[in-house]
Amino acid sequence: MRLLLVCLAWLLVSPVQGNPERDSQWHGTAYGEVAFLARQDDYFAALTRALMAVERGEVKQHPADLQALMGEMYAAYGMTEAAERALESTLGARVNEAVIRQAWLQLVLQYYRQRDYESAWRILEKQMRSPAAAWGERYVSLRALTLMRLGRYKEAAECLDVFAREQILPPFLRYNRAVSLLKSGRLAQGEAELERIVGLPADQPGLEGLKDQARLALASHWLNVDQQKQALTLLSSARLEGPFADEAMLLYSRILLNERQTDRALAVLTRLETRAIHSDAVQQALLVLAQVYEQQGNQKAAKTYFEKALRRFASEEAFLKETQAQIASGEWFADVKGEAAWSNSMEPLPVFSTQDINRFSVFYRWFASAEFQRRWIQYHELRRLQNRLDLWAYKMPALTAMAKDRAQQKAVLLPEARGVLEQLSNQGLPQRFDLLESRFEEAVSRQDLLAFASESEKELWQVQQQAQVTIDQWGRFARPDMGEQLAFYRGLLLWEMQENLVSRQQDRRQQLEEIGVLLDENRVLQDRVFLAANQIEQLGEVGQDLVELNARVLELQKQGERLVQRQQLDLQAGASRQVMQLRDKLRQYSAAAHEGLADLVNRSLRATRSSGVSAPAVKTGEEP
Repeated sequence: MRLLLVCLAWLLVSPVQGNPERDSQWHGTAYGEVAFLARQDDYFAALTRALMAVERGEVKQHPADLQALMGEMYAAYGMTEAAERALESTLGARVNEAVIRQAWLQLVLQYYRQRDYESAWRILEKQMRSPAAAWGERYVSLRALTLMRLGRYKEAAECLDVFAREQILPPFLRYNRAVSLLKSGRLAQGEAELERIVGLPADQPGLEGLKDQARLALASHWLNVDQQKQALTLLSSARLEGPFADEAMLLYSRILLNERQTDRALAVLTRLETRAIHSDAVQQALLVLAQVYEQQGNQKAAKTYFEKALRRFASEEAFLKETQAQIASGEWFADVKGEAAWSNSMEPLPVFSTQDINRFSVFYRWFASAEFQRRWIQYHELRRLQNRLDLWAYKMPALTAMAKDRAQQKAVLLPEARGVLEQLSNQGLPQRFDLLESRFEEAVSRQDLLAFASESEKELWQVQQQAQVTIDQWGRFARPDMGEQLAFYRGLLLWEMQENLVSRQQDRRQQLEEIGVLLDENRVLQDRVFLAANQIEQLGEVGQDLVELNARVLELQKQGERLVQRQQLDLQAGASRQVMQLRDKLRQYSAAAHEGLADLVNRSLRATRSSGVSAPAVKTGEEP
């Protein structure tokens, strides 16, 4: 019976039984899971786990910290209003200082990326007014950048000056400080800082690019303040390969022309114009070359470069037109996107990279912009969410079938389970056990030897009692020694039962305790069977919920596809705008080349007519 109860309970009740000790352990680790995922920048998984923890009421030890983490993740997803509400709800609560600082910084960063510099500055001033050194390098960087975007270069320089007294500024902050110094009128200090950046050893990744940018900024500044020789000396050591190489060569040639070093300028421009035509500096170099040769009187070379510029501009226009067509068809986006191989929806987002940078060189600067990177991340976040929906859609039929099978299984076992419950109820086991306990206690109190005798002893005692009855019936016909012998054997039996009475009572008490434990287990199993027998209706509701959930997942899949398509179109629109801007600028350069070539041909014809060659005879009344 007990085995049957165990089997029925295992089949009928829910597959997972609650464990209070284990549940309390999981409640204590929920916040740790969210914090770990958030610090790995896996905001999707972290936010999903946080929402589940809030829904289940799992976080009881760190509620304010969890709100701060959720605010940070909302900010990372661009939900600045929700992030600010979550963070403001932690004001006055006990929250980890490092967690709340990180969350506020993330919100400021998101406002900055959205170009809402006023809101970023409002948060910096309202919620983050402690000394800059207490917040660290990231805070100082955001504060300085926000001030620079607001045009408050003097305050930005002062902020970086204060931080520089506490610790050594990293190269990128030194560059921002130098620019702020120049813009705020502290020219000597700004120039000195840029010179120090240019002289740094290139022992860190990306430092060469920063040095090139500093060199170009310092040269442009010296050109503006009429210190052309210093700018010329500085640019003579610029790298020919780098993100700012084309701009540096064009600026170098401009300074050479200002210094009347035309031959050197032509050499630099000639080398520059052989580079990829996608660069704006290369396009300008073609026009400058033609204009310089025209000023020198070398009309043939000027005409050659004007025509070359027009040919290359036309080729670039055709390339941009083709690229725009690829953008409109989606082919360009498919090449840029590539294939993201995800085994599950919780893996990190794929890092943006282009297999063939030359093919996408038109968008080189746009790819590096915060605008593109933000849209790229949002697109892949949507794709990852869609991937999770696909995973749920794949699992939903199996879950529905499992719920249906479990309902059918319970429907089959339900009559048998109720029969077992009825049989157990009719047996009256608890009442019978109570009767045994009362009889045991009564026998102990009366020291009843027969109550604890074995079966053989009870049988022998019964035989002796029957023999006594027989002797009494025989009366005077019984032998005299028969009564004495019977009394002797009765006393011997009583002595044997009396000898180990205590151990017999203890054994019987242990048996009763074991029976009591079995009855308790049976009572628990009865309750579980009774509960499982009444869950058949709940299983039907679960099956219906699964059907509705499946429909909802399919609906969300369609909505996700629309959102992904919209985000893709947004990225394609951004790329198309970049191409249109390049085409507009290219048309301006083409118009300038056409105008320059037309002027050159016109001046050539005028010079030919005004030369010593005689003009044909003109009839009276006609103009030559």
